[in-house]
Amino acid sequence: MLVMAALLWVYYPADSSRRLVAVCRVKAKSYYVLNPGGKDTLCLYDLQSGHPKVALRPEMTDDSVDISGVFVSNVGHVLTTDSLVRRQNDTIDASRLKQILQQLDTLTTHKIVRHKAELEELDDYARTHTVVDDGYDAVMSYRDSIGHEVLKLDTLLQKIKKVSDNKKLTAKLCHTVSVQAADTLFAARIVLRKDGLAVIQLNEGRLPHGAARCSVYRFGTYRFGARLFAFNDFGRETAGANPVELGESDALCPATEGGAWINASGHLSGMRRGKDRGSSWQIGRTLRAV
Repeated sequence: MLVMAALLWVYYPADSSRRLVAVCRVKAKSYYVLNPGGKDTLCLYDLQSGHPKVALRPEMTDDSVDISGVFVSNVGHVLTTDSLVRRQNDTIDASRLKQILQQLDTLTTHKIVRHKAELEELDDYARTHTVVDDGYDAVMSYRDSIGHEVLKLDTLLQKIKKVSDNKKLTAKLCHTVSVQAADTLFAARIVLRKDGLAVIQLNEGRLPHGAARCSVYRFGTYRFGARLFAFNDFGRETAGANPVELGESDALCPATEGGAWINASGHLSGMRRGKDRGSSWQIGRTLRAV
């Protein structure tokens, strides 16, 4: 009788609706802070594009990621993949930092030169036209915005040059993370990155009301009848309100990264990680380290 009960517990199909409420959307904005804690700091971001960007403050960065995740504990732990922070290292070595800053110096200088050339053309327009000309106000408003942009870029360029002179240059990866469950957004933090996976915990330290969690086995579980539960969109403006159930042959959009492969009995048997499927054994090993 006990054996029969155990078999039913392992193999009896779980309710799909319960699996779906275990899935959440995970969002993160990542950036490197130069000289953290120091007086002269800058934020570097979008480094993997080949065209690095720089900002004076973290709130001015815009390199964000929007993927799926799954609740795995009653204290608000969420499992997703390291793609959340674009698999970036926690630090950047000094020689690489110097190269990035030199590139940013050149790019910012070119922007200033281009904007100043445009300002000269707009000044010529202002000298030969008056407010009675059609579109004059719009052109002058644009001219003012270009002037403000030049001032901002000048300030940024001076900060880049000043920071570059620092002989003990350091950079630390920072991130702002949030988890969306149903219609509620929760502040969260990354507690572990291991084996291409990332473990996040809600700052509230509890499972949100109405959410469920997936069971994780430290030595893995079977994959029979597994289905992928994830958000299937491109994030941001295309973001869907609810996760969906997907099969092996379904077309997958970027937000399915971090989606949960859940087997027939409702246990977490894998995780979508790029083109691979992270195994339940890897998941168990990662969570043991939390």
